[in-house]
Amino acid sequence: MEQSNLILIVDDDRDSCQILSEFFKVMNYKVETAEDGKVGLEKFFRSKPTLVILDIRMPIMDGCQMLKRIREIDTTTPVIIISAQTYLEGAEECIKQGATEVLHKPIELNQLDTMVSRHLKS
Repeated sequence: MEQSNLILIVDDDRDSCQILSEFFKVMNYKVETAEDGKVGLEKFFRSKPTLVILDIRMPIMDGCQMLKRIREIDTTTPVIIISAQTYLEGAEECIKQGATEVLHKPIELNQLDTMVSRHLKS
């Protein structure tokens, strides 16, 4: 069931998921989280979020692998990649796979909010 303004946050760092989830809930978005790409992919296809925030480096299935699987079926959902500065090659690969934008860690919440706002209407 598709929900209006549902953001799916996929990051293996629980603290990051918690901070981002709370931030976007205060901004009146619905939020789901997942701690690895496999669970994130399941939630993506079940919930049909309107935007995904996706970390590159994760166990089980990394962000680029998850993005590739998403793009095989859905080419329109915006996907914002979050990446550590030391992993720029992975970010470049995600752009080739169809990432909408890339944001480098540490994440500045105002910058992320601006990116999300470009793609979603509150």
